[in-house]
Amino acid sequence: MLAVGIIGGVVIAALAGVVLLAVGLRGRRIYDHPICQRCRFDLVGIYPAQERCPECGSQLIRAKAVRHGARRKRKGLLCVAILLLLIGLGGGGVLVWSSATSYNWYAVSPDWLLEAVAGLDDQTTQGKAVGELAARLAAGTLDGERADRLIERGLEIQADQTQTWVRTWGDLIEAGLVADRLSREQFEGYIEWGIVCTLDIAERVRQGEDAMVRLHLSPERLGAGISITMTLTWPAVRTGEGDVLLPSGKGRQARFGFAGGQAGYGISAIPAMIELEPGQYSLTATPTLEVQVTRFAVPIVQEPVTVRHALRTSFEVVPPGTPLVDFVDDPSLQEQMEAGIGRFEIRAFAEGDDFTSLSLEVRGATLPMDFAFDALVVNSVGEPKFLLRSVIEAGGQRGWGSAGKLRFQLGETATLILRASEQAVLDSPDLGPVWGGEIVI
Repeated sequence: MLAVGIIGGVVIAALAGVVLLAVGLRGRRIYDHPICQRCRFDLVGIYPAQERCPECGSQLIRAKAVRHGARRKRKGLLCVAILLLLIGLGGGGVLVWSSATSYNWYAVSPDWLLEAVAGLDDQTTQGKAVGELAARLAAGTLDGERADRLIERGLEIQADQTQTWVRTWGDLIEAGLVADRLSREQFEGYIEWGIVCTLDIAERVRQGEDAMVRLHLSPERLGAGISITMTLTWPAVRTGEGDVLLPSGKGRQARFGFAGGQAGYGISAIPAMIELEPGQYSLTATPTLEVQVTRFAVPIVQEPVTVRHALRTSFEVVPPGTPLVDFVDDPSLQEQMEAGIGRFEIRAFAEGDDFTSLSLEVRGATLPMDFAFDALVVNSVGEPKFLLRSVIEAGGQRGWGSAGKLRFQLGETATLILRASEQAVLDSPDLGPVWGGEIVI
């Protein structure tokens, strides 16, 4: 209804502009004197006594040689007419342009043109063209030879990790999978390259301490038409020198599921005791993934796909006691950090003689620097207890809350200490510079 109203308004403005333009150009009569049609000379007192115009010499006895009265253009109407025409014609042009640009030209484009557009570098244009081709393949209206050619191109793009992945290529390949146009080899390759797997450990770990070894899994280079369930089996994790950091063994498995088109990742982590001598090391592992592919909860292929990725990363072992985090230890920030905590609220709920639940809520924090901390509670007799570990990032933050439980008596008063924590920083690797002080509440 709104669009119809806009179109009606544009048409009315254009028509009114045309009418007012005509009236304005015709003008209004200012007197009734006879006027020479050729030179506009006023013939009052001359015509019809004389047969020729004294100004230009034209014959006045000819038909339409003389007109009666002069007119003056109506400038006000002309200005209004021009304004209405600009609104009408300009608005009409905008509507035409909007209709043209919002129209789904891909739906009416021939297959050969869409295939050509699919080769363009612009990802938005490429994605729309490939999406339309995927829909036609799913509907069974795409030529088989062209479909096979496009599937092969999509698989080549997917396997090239240097190329940005446009998800509609995955939709096209998966439409081909449903249409039984993929060989088993192509299907396995699609699943293998579609799952991004990385091996991770902290850049620096201390000798004689545990360090978490992580495997990250993400179906980043698949389409939105299938769902997958992955069973991860951990392999032996070795250094480049052949030392076993984590031995292989049964029962070290993790299971992950991703719905069609779901963005996300899965992490499986195992602690490893670092007994290596200080120095730089590489780390290698080849985990096994058993992947079951389904569509609408129905397996597309009964036999799961086995995927193995050879992974590598590097890390440094440092001597015991070596700091792993470079905190910003600037006493001048103390006042700003305390003020930046903003409004906070602490609640305590007694749940028995020796059991207390505490919740901490911070509202509107505006810290000048990231703060990764352990929250400690000290009761009235000076006994400290660990409550929780968390991070408040720099800048404006609408709200933050966390809770913990303590098995000790708080007493009538208690002190909350937010103390910079190395482990909190290591658990949040994307932080910027981190303050190294503490806040006492």
